[in-house]
Amino acid sequence: MILFGASRQVTDNNPEVSQFKAQMAMYSPGAKLDAFSMNSWASAKFLFAALDKVQGSYSASSVRAALGGLTMPLGTAPSMFGTDIFGSFTTTHASSVPGSPRLFNSEVFGYVVRNKAEVPLPDQPINTAALLR
Repeated sequence: MILFGASRQVTDNNPEVSQFKAQMAMYSPGAKLDAFSMNSWASAKFLFAALDKVQGSYSASSVRAALGGLTMPLGTAPSMFGTDIFGSFTTTHASSVPGSPRLFNSEVFGYVVRNKAEVPLPDQPINTAALLR
């Protein structure tokens, strides 16, 4: 069986996924770990990166400006939210896929199920934009 998704699987041995699992175990032991909880964790990292960029006091407009001013990558990982959990993501460049100007992420991660385990193939996201043209 082959699986594809816009983010890594919670079972992935990637260092960022391992950090997510370790922090969840520390702060919320027993919590359900899935794509939704990992997405929320990555979103919090993205928000904190924006809050670090706010000039002056926090307000809706200052946070919005900081979010809009973030550049990728946020750290060293070349992907959405400055994490290595998602493929590349942009809201500032038009999509290269005709008829889909708001397609911001055309990368997916692939996994094959072997011996009841999800094995990445390959470790980097696969850009599907060429397939969609």
